[in-house]
Amino acid sequence: MVCAGSDSMTDANSRRWNGSSWSNVAYQFGSLAERPLIRKAPDGALHLFWKEYDSGTGERRLRHAYFNGTTFTGAETCITETVSSFQEFDVAIDSQGHFHAAWNRVSGATVMYSNNEAGTWASPYTISTGGLSPKTIAIVVDGSDNIHVAWAPPSGDTGSIRWRPRYGGYWYYEETIGYGKDPVMASDREGRIFAAWETQGEIKGAVRENIGNTY
Repeated sequence: MVCAGSDSMTDANSRRWNGSSWSNVAYQFGSLAERPLIRKAPDGALHLFWKEYDSGTGERRLRHAYFNGTTFTGAETCITETVSSFQEFDVAIDSQGHFHAAWNRVSGATVMYSNNEAGTWASPYTISTGGLSPKTIAIVVDGSDNIHVAWAPPSGDTGSIRWRPRYGGYWYYEETIGYGKDPVMASDREGRIFAAWETQGEIKGAVRENIGNTY
């Protein structure tokens, strides 16, 4: 087990659980890093992603490193945005080990997407635009490597939970699947997509069985 977080100096750090205790805190990357998350690839490899601010250029970047069995290494930049644009993000890994990222641009209130399916990160694709800038974004890959992105604007408990899927490389229309905030998603072994969110103190959810059905 590996745990990652950012400290008061906004460095990205990690600790490893050896079965009985945690290792010493290991300084990893960044000078203005935040929002670390860890994802496990199908081969069991662990990948660390985080957002990092470059004070020299005024940019925010989505960064990535992989766990080599001892520590995270091989830091690379996946996505670069201006400081006012890149706020929330999420990453998923498909069955081939490719990364899929979704994030928001505050300017224009857009939801963006990119992947490294071709070996390098593709030019960002606009999933949605207009309205309020998303406060929460979630991305998940189903059993057929289809991509599902959900997001919610900062509208309290009454904002619409929006969802848009990519099937076979093509993006379908976005839909409203509920009302609330802080959506999360997961896929089970049958490839079904489960979504959950908070609405006025209650947790609500929905299931998508396949491309022919809706939430």
